[in-house]
Amino acid sequence: MYSLAYPFALTLLAPLVGLAGWYAWRLRTRGLRLAVSYDSDGGRRFGMGWGVWVAPALMFLAGALAVVALARPQSLRLAVDESTGIDVVLLMDVSASMDAKDVVPSRLEAAKSVALDYLSLRPYDRVGVVVFSEDALTLLPPTRDLALVKRQISDLKTDILPKEGTALGTAIVAGIVRLEDSKSGTGMMVAFSDGGGNVGYGEPSSLAAAAAARGMVVHSVAFGRPGEEADFDAATMERIARAGNGVYVPSGDSEAALKIANFALRLSQTRKEFSQNRPVDEYPRFLAGAIVCLFLAGVLKFFGIYNLLSE
Repeated sequence: MYSLAYPFALTLLAPLVGLAGWYAWRLRTRGLRLAVSYDSDGGRRFGMGWGVWVAPALMFLAGALAVVALARPQSLRLAVDESTGIDVVLLMDVSASMDAKDVVPSRLEAAKSVALDYLSLRPYDRVGVVVFSEDALTLLPPTRDLALVKRQISDLKTDILPKEGTALGTAIVAGIVRLEDSKSGTGMMVAFSDGGGNVGYGEPSSLAAAAAARGMVVHSVAFGRPGEEADFDAATMERIARAGNGVYVPSGDSEAALKIANFALRLSQTRKEFSQNRPVDEYPRFLAGAIVCLFLAGVLKFFGIYNLLSE
């Protein structure tokens, strides 16, 4: 089914048709460019060669197509939004304990690697970044510019904030604010942390539950080993995921990014939006046709081909 966004533009066809009629009458009455041919008996036959009409016809056709394009024809289709993108906030721990080497090459570098792997698996998500140590800071609100997100994550160091403490709860609150400010008003968070030395605003699992009550999901990916050189609290990370209706990925899991990405895919599939009669512009094909006609008419006139066709 088709419709026109600007149907009144078709009124421009009237003067165009009139101009074409006048031009045809002018050619016939003046007898321009008569072609001479011979019949089978050798007699001469006069008439107007069809070639003289080619270039003008192409030009008038180009004008007609341009007028139709100006009316902006649209097809009306039953459309389904197949976009799998959702709003995601990555909560990145940059406290001093993330410099620990019990995870190769370090906890922070391992966390960055998993985050970058996730971004490669989910190229259509709108992703924001919150960093935290003893406080939390939003580096980026959710954005589709994943190249920028990747650069920000790759450049993360433990010296960008005061290093002492792990303000997981504060980071979750920042994530809630960012998701509520986003277009969808919901989405998911992924906390990358060792979970140790918790400070800041509120108990992390309680705040994750508050996020879940708002329709958000909170995942956690742990980094570290118990009893090693720095704090590590796997239990806190697991409680966060459980309270946030998310996935807990233990330290050392090589499929961490894939597990989170698979959850994001399931989440996005439950939030597809259906829209009937979505207009799709069709004018580019008419505009392209007009350009082709003008080009051919120009070629014919420039090289005098239409004169040859008339002979």
